Amino acid sequence: MLIVSCENCLVLEHVYFVFQPWAFPAREFLRKKLIGKEVCFTIENKTPQGREYGMIYLGKDTNGENIAESLVAEGLATRREGMRANNPEQNRLSECEEQAKAAKKGMWSEGNGSHTLRDLKYTIENPRHFVDSHHQKPVNAIIEHVRDGSVVRALLLPDYYLVTVMLSGIKCPTFRREADGNETPEPFAAEAKFFTESRLLQRDVQIILESCHNQNILGTILHPNGNITELLLKEGFARCVDWSIAVYTRGAEKLRAAERFAKERRLRIWRDYVAPTANLDQKDKQFVAKVMQVLNADAIVVKLNSGDYKTIHLSSIRPPRLEGENTQAEKKLPLYVGICCVSVFRHRYQNLVPSAVLLILDNPCKGRL
Repeated sequence: MLIVSCENCLVLEHVYFVFQPWAFPAREFLRKKLIGKEVCFTIENKTPQGREYGMIYLGKDTNGENIAESLVAEGLATRREGMRANNPEQNRLSECEEQAKAAKKGMWSEGNGSHTLRDLKYTIENPRHFVDSHHQKPVNAIIEHVRDGSVVRALLLPDYYLVTVMLSGIKCPTFRREADGNETPEPFAAEAKFFTESRLLQRDVQIILESCHNQNILGTILHPNGNITELLLKEGFARCVDWSIAVYTRGAEKLRAAERFAKERRLRIWRDYVAPTANLDQKDKQFVAKVMQVLNADAIVVKLNSGDYKTIHLSSIRPPRLEGENTQAEKKLPLYVGICCVSVFRHRYQNLVPSAVLLILDNPCKGRL
């Protein structure tokens, strides 16, 4: 860590929880000037504790803008007392400070600076209502922290809500907390976190608030350079998750396509991926058989020419279940759904048993066809 020497900044105590006057403008001044930029620095002093003090310059060499001088000149920092007065850098900082005082800039302006304080809000009483109130319109935000590749802390503007945002539709490898308090990264967790950090940390972004999950907000983060959700999938740092992909406003198929792209190239978390195969010869995929029994609306038993019996499940459909097959959720279905189920079953029975049919098999699934 390098500390800009020769100047005192008003600080954001305990990260950004308690502000001093002019602390937030000072941070924003540095954030907008430095984040994502190439800089050069020089070490001027090092303490026994290992802290290094120096100067930071914009660009590749010391001919660039001196950040310490810029802070002092804007009235966002003061010259550190007790430094050597005959030092050329100190003399320049002293001149910048006098100019800021004369121009009444920053902390040298009239008043106590209370207008620069920010009332950060750390809790939302009704997250669902909060999300719905934005009607999926992009909200300006600053990414303040990256927990892992798909979970961040964001400062929503202009009301300064500090919220946890989980990217809709995906999940990156995470860091497991062990019993001793240490964190163990899953494979590619650190790489996924760095991928997101290097592109979004302290960047200005827009967030589409899409849903809620356990007081956390599900959303999509938009940056001028791209959509981080789709980029994480395409680079093999994330996988699609069914429980939240439906709320992704830009269409689940885009996420599925990005995931397929990474799978086909076996990128990162998909390095050992093996595409599923039908394991059926072409001649076995199509045959004629006699329907002997209708099990339910999407499953039948057929008799092959060899005399063997097979159970066939119809692809890509999910009809209502008969009584006794219901899941707990399906038991709550209204009466007309049960009637529909019986009608479908009767239709299948009357039209198929006993009939010869042409069967075209898609894929075996856990021993079934």
